[in-house]
Amino acid sequence: MGEMEQCKVIAHQFVQNYYETLDKIVLRQNLTHVYTDEAQVVYEGQLYTGKQAVMEKLMNLPGNMARICSAVDALIIESGYLLVNIMGQQKVDQDPPLGFVHSFVLTQKDNRIFIAKEIFRLVLHDV
Repeated sequence: MGEMEQCKVIAHQFVQNYYETLDKIVLRQNLTHVYTDEAQVVYEGQLYTGKQAVMEKLMNLPGNMARICSAVDALIIESGYLLVNIMGQQKVDQDPPLGFVHSFVLTQKDNRIFIAKEIFRLVLHDV
C-alpha cells in the first residue's frame, strides 16, 4: 500500500472512531486520551488551549449527535504530522441537520495517534 493510501486508511479509521466517541455523550470523556497536553482547538472561532480546556468544551457540547461525513481528505504536511479534513452534516437531538467542516492535525507517538491541532466550524450562511 502506498503512502497516500495508508494516510487515507488512517484518516478514515480515526474519523470513524473519533465521531463514534464524540457523538455519544456517555463516551465523550474517553477523548481525553487522544489529545496532546498542548493541543489547540478552534471551535466556532473560539480558541481552547491544552487538553483540560479542550475537554471542558467537548463535555459541554449538546446531547447526542449524529453525523454523515461526505468527504474525508488526508495529507502528510511534514514528517510525523497528518492533516485530515472532513466535510459533512451533523444532527443534534431533534434539530435539523447542519453542514460542518472539521480539520485535524494528527501526530503519532508510541504507535498511537494524537490530536495536536483541530478546527471545527458549522457551515451557516446568513441570507
